[in-house]
Amino acid sequence: MVASHNDVAAAADPNAFGIVIATVDGRVISVGDSKLIFPLQSLSKAFVFGLALKDNGNEAMLKKVGVHATGFPYGSLAAMEVRATKLQNPMVSAGAIAVTSTIAGSNSEEKWDRTLRFMKAFAGRDVEPMRAVYDAEMASNNGSLAKAWVLRNYELLYAEPNATVGRYLHACSIGVTAEDLAIMGATLANGGVNPKTKERIVSAETARSQLSAMVTAGMYDDSGPWLFRVGLPAKSGVSGGVVAIVPNRLAIAVYSPPLDPYGNSVRASKVIKDLSDRWKLHVLHVATSQ
Repeated sequence: MVASHNDVAAAADPNAFGIVIATVDGRVISVGDSKLIFPLQSLSKAFVFGLALKDNGNEAMLKKVGVHATGFPYGSLAAMEVRATKLQNPMVSAGAIAVTSTIAGSNSEEKWDRTLRFMKAFAGRDVEPMRAVYDAEMASNNGSLAKAWVLRNYELLYAEPNATVGRYLHACSIGVTAEDLAIMGATLANGGVNPKTKERIVSAETARSQLSAMVTAGMYDDSGPWLFRVGLPAKSGVSGGVVAIVPNRLAIAVYSPPLDPYGNSVRASKVIKDLSDRWKLHVLHVATSQ
């Protein structure tokens, strides 16, 4: 983790705990600190990827960024060197920076404006960046800049490095509540239609592609065990949020800042696993009569 990510985790109230379930038909069930605002951090990757897919198409994004499971921590520079292709994953830092560089627009301001409007559409309300979080990220952005310049060296960055990193960190700093996050997840569960506003944000194919990328690396280097144990597309952020999606049914969003060694919320992971087991939500669950 870079210093600013550690600062975000340390500054949060360790006792904060909110759980929200949002269904594809618009029902919202909230418990605890469901309206406490926290920065998306890496959760933003799952949604910005949707805009990049809209702008470029699936095949182009496979060629420009890739959807490779790295097996490394999300911020690893080593992960950029282990494959001959040097392609990344949209759910880890280097891949998300590459994704950010593919967003369409005539200049950096227009690209950011499109990104923010897209995130607001997913949340169904006017979410905004948290200025203090963004300033902290920009003050210690050397790791992100290093990844951007390495990507550029491999011809895998498609815009100017400094501006790209600025937009990437701006998206990470967007403040949401657990209720917002659940609605964002339910939009993916609903094939790209926001269940709150009834607006189509992305196509069903794009939503499926976003969920597919979340399966490969949404829980960082714990993604394989997560799929094995929990069986749901999910994305986490070091601010303590996790969202898991049950396609065609619902999304579960949990906010709880204490993190495990992988950078995933300890309590959020436990809650979502318990619900998956209790309700048999694993996407590979096979019902039997015995």
